[in-house]
Amino acid sequence: MPYNYGGFRGGYSSVSAADPNADLKALVDVYWKYDEFSDGSAPVTRLDSGPNGIHLTDNNTTPSGTGHVYSNAASFVGANQEFFSHANHSVLDKGDEDFTWVFWINFANLTGTQFCVAKDVTASGFSGDYSIWLDNVTDRMVVGYSTGPAAEKFAVDANFGPLTASTWYMVSGGYDSVRQRGFVRVNTSIITETTVGIHTTANTDPFKYGRRNFAGAPSFVTASSGPVALYHAVLSDSQNTRLWNGGAGLALY
Repeated sequence: MPYNYGGFRGGYSSVSAADPNADLKALVDVYWKYDEFSDGSAPVTRLDSGPNGIHLTDNNTTPSGTGHVYSNAASFVGANQEFFSHANHSVLDKGDEDFTWVFWINFANLTGTQFCVAKDVTASGFSGDYSIWLDNVTDRMVVGYSTGPAAEKFAVDANFGPLTASTWYMVSGGYDSVRQRGFVRVNTSIITETTVGIHTTANTDPFKYGRRNFAGAPSFVTASSGPVALYHAVLSDSQNTRLWNGGAGLALY
């Protein structure tokens, strides 16, 4: 029976109690709106609106397109090898600790495996710290986790997909350190879990959004995306529903 994430285990910051989203902001590690305008003629840095200032480098001049939560979204074209990146950072490294990635994405096509969030091992492609991608066979979202230097497990969405092209989705994926389970959900669907065992940080490779680190199969994404957020907690069902906001999404910053 699916576990009901009725609460979270993150700490609070000094965000004003008058802010109805103070609880979510207190849990943010990074928050990339992808709202910057780009015509694709030059690189445009995507800024982190969260507390850590982890801004993303634009590789191969990713243009912007019509957004869903904010005015703009990043518009990746896999054939142009467009992606965002940041060097390894302690905030982006996630070991045996609670975390949840939440991002909005609209796939232009469902052709091939497409990596969204990626902290995989450059040398081997094994999913390493964590990775989230679209599976090319099932058209479902998958979250991969490290369970050791050369071992990994996966949570494959079983309660929402298959996805369809040209549709906005809110994807959530992460790790529950208390229950040692990885999880994935789309929109407000029931969470799909897998018993991972202890999740360990397996690499110091860069973080990438829009492709994986492994050069042998970079698996570029072709989609519009944004915003993208990392929380240092397992978000509750009610928090997930608030971020979903009836399908319109929540502009947290």
